[in-house]
Amino acid sequence: MNAELEMAIFGIISASGEAKSTSIAAISLAKNGDITGAKEKLAEIKKFRQIAQEHHSSLVQKEAQLMLGEIKKEDFSLSLLLVHAEDQMMSGEIIEIMAKEMIDMYEKLASK
Repeated sequence: MNAELEMAIFGIISASGEAKSTSIAAISLAKNGDITGAKEKLAEIKKFRQIAQEHHSSLVQKEAQLMLGEIKKEDFSLSLLLVHAEDQMMSGEIIEIMAKEMIDMYEKLASK
């Protein structure tokens, strides 16, 4: 695995982990009655998701180049680490969706 591929994979894992942690922090704020703070935390997630998506896009482009014969197989290889990175990205997106729903729920409960 080359250094460029490793950097992209670890970029996805890192940014996705930050997004998940931020989602959990947002839920905690809402649970404790700080709906405004929770929504501000949710807004922070966009930057982490964007970073992960940029790294992911670069990997998709590399695979397309491989399929077109523009790069050698040695320059792009699938690995368990790449699968893990995509799993982290996907779970981060799911947790973000659930965090939004939970914050809305806490907000509605607080208004009653």
